[in-house]
Amino acid sequence: MEHLSDQLLIEAYLKAREYHLEGDFVALLITELDRRGISPSSDQFERNCNHLTLNHE
Repeated sequence: MEHLSDQLLIEAYLKAREYHLEGDFVALLITELDRRGISPSSDQFERNCNHLTLNHE
């Protein structure tokens, strides 16, 4: 997981939640987000979410 960019990690987390993937997988993503100091309430998370939205329009 350390090879994933922050943006890709956030996108994986959001998609895992959207598709209701296995809880253990989501927990693994959350652990990595925490390790990087990224939380859904952080500015970095919000910026990456906005960037993903702009790229998919």
